Amino acid sequence: MSTAVARTRTSQVERTRMAKEALLRAALELIAERGYANLTVADVCMRAGYSRGIVTYHFSSKAALVEDLLDEVFQKGLHMYGADEGTTPIGLDGLNAMIDSFLVGVRQDPTAIRGYSRLILEGLSSADGELADRLRLYSRSVRTMIERPIRRGVEEGLLKPNLDVSAHAAALYGALRGISYQWLLDPDFDVVAALLALKALVASLATEPQ
Repeated sequence: MSTAVARTRTSQVERTRMAKEALLRAALELIAERGYANLTVADVCMRAGYSRGIVTYHFSSKAALVEDLLDEVFQKGLHMYGADEGTTPIGLDGLNAMIDSFLVGVRQDPTAIRGYSRLILEGLSSADGELADRLRLYSRSVRTMIERPIRRGVEEGLLKPNLDVSAHAAALYGALRGISYQWLLDPDFDVVAALLALKALVASLATEPQ
């Protein structure tokens, strides 16, 4: 294969990746602004600056686009916590890292937090069974991810023995979701104070120092 051909193929792959990322970002912004029910392929095309054909090339339906959105945020979460490399911090360090990452998201990309939060809220009342199923699977995956540092923390003696790992993971995930919803509803809501309070609650799971 000539160098010129290899560069052309690499360029094509890069353009394809960039187009998909732009479409996903456009969809997320529109969901944050208008909600999933009002999301249209035409609007995604216009916001991203691509033709309708590009959207249908990457996504067979609006539901498929949302599935990729959820997969993207989950994979980012895995990478952020080191779970994709097997380096996830455990015990309190792992749980605090998750809380800190949420705060980073609020500060650096509030549109993403708004988009995902609004999507999950709509899934609770949507008549779209496929959307509800995808969100249910996403939530289970996130809870499983949160379970890892708790389970390892218990095994290593960093967290109290006999903790109900699944229940505590669900509680932490629910707390983060609840904080995000209050932040969305009330511009005066002190999200930093709420997250610090959550850290204090999580600290109670640690074993007593010897």
